[in-house]
Formats: sequence, C-alpha cells, structure tokens
Amino acid sequence: MRLTFAVLGALLIAGPLSAHPLPNAEEELRRQRLAILQGQASDEALEALRSAPSSVPPLIRRAAVRTIARKGKEAIPLLKDFALKDPDALTRRTAIRLLVPLLSESEKAPFLTAVYRDEDEQVRTAALEEAAAMTPRPEDAERLLKEGQHDPSTLVSQTALQALWTFNEEVQSARLRPEFRDHQLEVVASIPLAETQWRFQTDPREVGHLEDWMGEDLDDSDWHRIGIAKPWQDFGHQYSGVAWYRYRFELPQQPAGDAADLAFQAVDESAWVWLNGHFLGGHDIGPEGYNTPFATDTQARLKWGEENVLVVRVRKRSGAHAGIWKPVQIEILKKN
Repeated sequence: MRLTFAVLGALLIAGPLSAHPLPNAEEELRRQRLAILQGQASDEALEALRSAPSSVPPLIRRAAVRTIARKGKEAIPLLKDFALKDPDALTRRTAIRLLVPLLSESEKAPFLTAVYRDEDEQVRTAALEEAAAMTPRPEDAERLLKEGQHDPSTLVSQTALQALWTFNEEVQSARLRPEFRDHQLEVVASIPLAETQWRFQTDPREVGHLEDWMGEDLDDSDWHRIGIAKPWQDFGHQYSGVAWYRYRFELPQQPAGDAADLAFQAVDESAWVWLNGHFLGGHDIGPEGYNTPFATDTQARLKWGEENVLVVRVRKRSGAHAGIWKPVQIEILKKN
C-alpha cells in the first residue's frame, strides 16, 4: 500500500517525536523513511511536503528529497522549495546537493547565490562548494566565492578561500629537471640572502594572494621590518596562522653554472614561494615540514645584475615558533 500524506502526518499523533520518542514511534519512523527511499510514497504525499513541511519529521523530509530527486528535471521546482524554504538545515543542504546536477550551467550560479543567503553556515558552505566545483567556473560563481571569503563564519570563509587558492604546484629542485637526469649536479657557488631587511605582514584573513601581496610592484613600506634565521616570535610577533615575507636584493652578474636553486634550510611549517612575481612552488607537507630543507628551481626567474623580489607565504598551524627560521641561499649548480 502506497503512503499518503495523512499516514506520514500520523507519525506525530503520539506527541513530539524529537522530545519524547516512543520505541514504536521510532520504529515507525524508520519504516516510513525506508518506504519513501524505496519509492513507495505517492506523488501526492511527496508534493504535500512542500506546503506543510514542519508537520513531518526532518528524517522523513530528507528521505523524500532523495526520492523526489530521482524524477530528474521534473523534480527541480520541488527541490528548489526544499532548498530555499525547508525549516531543517540538513534537508536544505541535501536538496542543494541533489538539485545542482539537474540544473543547466546558466542556472547553477544564480541558484547558488540565492541559497548562499541562508542563515545556516553549513548551507552556505554547501553553496560555495558547489560553486567551486563548476568547471569552467563562470564569473558569477567566481564572484560568489569572492563574497564568501568575507563571510562571518570561519567555516564558510575558509571554504571560499580554499576554492580561490590556485597555487598548488610543489617546489621542485633544478636537480630533478629531465636534462639533468643522467648527471650529478654539484654546488659550485652559494649566494646567501641577508638575514635582515626583510618585510613581514600577518594575514589572518588569508587574503594576501587575492590582494597581490606577491607582486613585484607592491608597496610594502608599511610592512614590519623583520629578519630571518629566527622564528618570527623572536621579532615580537606572537601569532599562528598565515604570514608573508618580502625581500628585495641585488644579484651580481651571472656566475658560470648550469642551473640555480633557491634553497631554504627550513621554514616552520609550510611555505609558498614567488620570485619576481612568478610562483616557484609550495612546500606543504604538514607539521613535520618545520625542519625539512627544500629547494626550488629558480634559474629562469633570477635577474642577474639587477634587483630581485622574493616573496614567501608561510602558514603555521600551531606551536611556539614559526617562519623562515633558518638561512636561505641561492645555489649555483654545475653538472659533472
């Protein structure tokens, strides 16, 4: 026998299930949910949930949403109502996940913008995750993610910031280049970078990459002066999170050699490196990376005989020390 809306509503006769669940009521709730998931509810019963959702337990409504979604594009209007109006946040979130694949590409971003106005952070997070997954990502989805980075909820803003982060390549030493596969490279010269005269800025909102803090022409005159080869705490910055270093330096004329690495003896704990505005890679292996040396191929980006701008973004998740706490040097490599 197919379920009717009256049968679903009868679940509440024994009183509020959520407050004082009776064993038989709980069992009936599970049975009704399974019946709906198996497609035994009538179209009329499912449609009735749109007009009186609060009279049926959320567990039933969530099951109904999943069943409705199987109807394909025919389900779009009803799923939109669940996504925008259902009193249960998890039901709204479930409806969003099931509805987005049914929408045309042009419909997705406007719908996600609408559900992003939801008061629940989990629902807003779902909207941003779906926007981030769009490929290619349209301008209105990108605009929604940029709005999301300023969300008062850390969960939501971090979702947006992660989606807008495009610097995912790992650092790679020149030693790993294919042309050197059959050769050993030795360091024939080393140019240490000064341990003073660096600039430093914390980035608790993690927006520096969106504001072009890695750019060659950024005016960093109001940034803090800092050194390296010591934790940033030793310079008065009691802080955990993301922070940026900038350093301008002159190079001599190019010495003889076949390649060049920018070598870090250690950064606590993760680092992303730009030279003269070009991304050279990231070193992000987690907390254990705090004492791990790494190097990145810099031959093509160095300006010999000119000024260079090195930018390092550092993330420290927790702990007493952080930053570029060991020396940095440019290593000139020659094959033998």
